[in-house]
Amino acid sequence: ELADVLTETQRGLLNDRLPEDVAISDLRVLGPVHLLKAKFAPEGYPRSMVAEVWLLPGGGQILELSTKVPPQEAFYAAAETKVFLADRGVDLGAPQELKTKSALAALAQADAPKE
Repeated sequence: ELADVLTETQRGLLNDRLPEDVAISDLRVLGPVHLLKAKFAPEGYPRSMVAEVWLLPGGGQILELSTKVPPQEAFYAAAETKVFLADRGVDLGAPQELKTKSALAALAQADAPKE
């Protein structure tokens, strides 16, 4: 049971945030979501990148590419990265999704009772 793996502090934080009609014992663990992560240095790109692929239940996948730069370089790096990716056929007009929201939706759907 979930409450058995939480510390007293964690249980208190959770109880403070749950709706009055929901108990910790009502909650279920969803998952897992498998994650593949790699740091690499693409040829023709001046900095390293990190690629994360989230493998969701039902076969869905989410890809995130990221790079780190100082705050004052963020806009330049974003523009440079867009050009780099577009030149390699990455569809920058594809719908953007929040990883956690998409993962939770896939997990909830996989956990839903089958009709």
